[in-house]
Amino acid sequence: MAYRPEELVEYVEKMYLGELRKCVSLKFNPNVKGQGIELAVKDFMEMYLGSIFDFYNRVALVDAGGMYYRTFSPAENEFDVVATYKTAVPRVVIETEAIKYVPLDAVAFVIETKHSLTRRNLELGLRKFSKLLKLPLSLIHI
Repeated sequence: MAYRPEELVEYVEKMYLGELRKCVSLKFNPNVKGQGIELAVKDFMEMYLGSIFDFYNRVALVDAGGMYYRTFSPAENEFDVVATYKTAVPRVVIETEAIKYVPLDAVAFVIETKHSLTRRNLELGLRKFSKLLKLPLSLIHI
């Protein structure tokens, strides 16, 4: 039986959304603000894209020139889910007791999560991403 394109898209969408909902239901803790959603999204992304990317939860991003320090306040420079290329050179993640730092040059994409999407949450997220776009990438290419 051949599916029409819209039926196939609907089937795949239901399948992936079902998996994401499962991840959320397993990870969600209403007592920890946001962390369950972040972990669920990270696990979901690892399930489907883990062969290409490494995923990190609640990390700060650093650029080679150190502009991150002037661009973000310490509280702002924490991103919910960050994907880095498995082939990034060097593959460096700096882990301190407080937070993990990921070099911007290794980042493939960044995800900010919210339990509920409101206009205010969307505007805050977009402002944060606009600041991220101001950080320079390294001029050194290997």
